[in-house]
Amino acid sequence: MSENDPQLGFRVEAVARDYHLHIRYSVRNDGVRDVYLLNRLFRNAPPAFGPDIAYVEFDRPDRVVLVSKRIAPVPPGMSPTALVAPYVTPVRVRETFTETFKLALPLRVILEYGLSQRPLPPEQERITEYRGMRFRLAYYWRDDGVTETPAVAFDQPVIIPGNFPRFPPILELVSPVVPVPLPVIEPP
Repeated sequence: MSENDPQLGFRVEAVARDYHLHIRYSVRNDGVRDVYLLNRLFRNAPPAFGPDIAYVEFDRPDRVVLVSKRIAPVPPGMSPTALVAPYVTPVRVRETFTETFKLALPLRVILEYGLSQRPLPPEQERITEYRGMRFRLAYYWRDDGVTETPAVAFDQPVIIPGNFPRFPPILELVSPVVPVPLPVIEPP
């Protein structure tokens, strides 16, 4: 895990209740440029878009759930014709963005490019408990000259940055492990 950018305040809370893991995070921009959070994910199959979409992986040895909002990594040997990339949320200088989203419990592996965990018949699924979760959020800093175009995707308003003078480095904010007991269904 790398150090978080000192120009960005990052807080994460999580609670399991009502058959969901509720994750609340906030990003405070104390930098001198706007920052774009890569937090507006969409799912191709079935098509879906909204705050309650995130990638979920399991760190089995540490018994920690890894939840992330970022550009989906392309699996080795796969060459998709179109990358699944999230829309952005701008966080202006001296502003804070806060969002709460939820994931259904028990948790399963959720990845792009057909790699999500498929449900098994109930008698074959084994639920185990993990000790907590870690949240990763990708972002990049706005360069001079970058424009913003309001648009609509999946019937929801979005911001599309453009006119990039260079490809921006994609960075990540990473939370410490939030201690919360979580039921998960590990893949076989």
